[in-house]
Amino acid sequence: MAEPLKNFPIESIETELCYYVELASGVDPATLSASTSKGKTLRWLLSETFEPSMCVQNVSHFEDASASKSACCAREQVLVDRALKTTTISEKSIIEIGPRLSFTSAFSTNAVSICRACALGNDVVRVERAVRYLVQWHTPIQDSAKVVAESTFAALVHDRMTEMVYTTPLTTFGIPPEPEPTKTIPVCAEGQAALQRASEEKGLAFDAWDLEFYTKLFVEDMGRDPTEVEIFDMAQSNSEHSRHWFFGGKMVIDGEEKPQTLFRMVKDTLVKGTEDDNSIIAFHDNSSVIKGYPVRRLCPTSQNSAGPLVETKQEYMHPLLTAETHNFPSGVAPFPGATTGTGGRIRDVQATGTGAHTVAGTAAYCVGNLNIPGHKLEWEGKMPTEGGRWWGGRVEGWKNGRVEERKGEIKVAQQHNKHGVDIHLFFCVFFFCSSFPFIR
Repeated sequence: MAEPLKNFPIESIETELCYYVELASGVDPATLSASTSKGKTLRWLLSETFEPSMCVQNVSHFEDASASKSACCAREQVLVDRALKTTTISEKSIIEIGPRLSFTSAFSTNAVSICRACALGNDVVRVERAVRYLVQWHTPIQDSAKVVAESTFAALVHDRMTEMVYTTPLTTFGIPPEPEPTKTIPVCAEGQAALQRASEEKGLAFDAWDLEFYTKLFVEDMGRDPTEVEIFDMAQSNSEHSRHWFFGGKMVIDGEEKPQTLFRMVKDTLVKGTEDDNSIIAFHDNSSVIKGYPVRRLCPTSQNSAGPLVETKQEYMHPLLTAETHNFPSGVAPFPGATTGTGGRIRDVQATGTGAHTVAGTAAYCVGNLNIPGHKLEWEGKMPTEGGRWWGGRVEGWKNGRVEERKGEIKVAQQHNKHGVDIHLFFCVFFFCSSFPFIR
């Protein structure tokens, strides 16, 4: 499967999905049993479209296959036969991967909304989906080596930031954690050093100017210590991303203050009131819009039922273009990163002016070396391994380029399908340096 598992060859891998459903307080589980109307609805929602008979409550096709008297379908019979061939526990492992329990996943949010729309009311409050792997090892392995093999396999198939290994099937999502009490940063007593230490511990990325400015603000102007909540807020809402201090700030070059900011220099390229002015929206709102032309429109005869489309009078339609980058989120977790990146672009279009229509989109991937097995490229040099930070051609905690591109592409396509938006262009650029002295 991958180089880290070369000492533990795998014969085969089977997967099954496990859905954990949490009911609202006071709801009797019997009201959603398989024989009730609500239970049948829930089972229909969770079942695989082409194999609904494989959806069984409280039964794993891996662990209970040998005890099954008869298979419910041809697919299950394959699993039963394969499980019966496994003679010893040392030849197989069952590894379950699911979302972290400390937060509700995006999948659960969508699933609960669908349940409410399908007459289940507020009975279902959380639905999480886990993936269970039945790994058939090529040869029997001892317990100590098996632990290593299972942990190595688990590291390859899950994202530590958003997922975790379930050592046993879940019986509860746990007690919601109590929020920590608000803490203050002792800036008045320790000065700028206290704020710098908090920035490093919390990952706030305050630069020297931020530290000096905020220290003066609280010590001299406000005469009190800031709370953790306040410095988190300042790191986000007062950041370059939100405020554009650099592009909107004064430019002083060689001691001389320039009359224009970088933003003003760019904005001045649009000259209002001239023949060349074709800009409708620029440098405000979520997208840019240029002047369009009158077009014939087809509109539905009814807004709430099926019906024919009819041609209406010609109206001006203005072309719109927007972009969204999601480098860091996609690098850490490609699926949710691509979801929020694509979703953000679609949202920006719909929030432009009084509302625009999303017609089509593109998707781009700029990643590192792909390291395709059996297809090594000449510029893909051996990655440095000092300190154990590099493994499999990627930085620890980050996806490699091949995983990033594959998962990102799948999720972008899913997100576009949800909104009925075409993808007209994909492109990928990949590059990497053979050594990174700055990590040593």
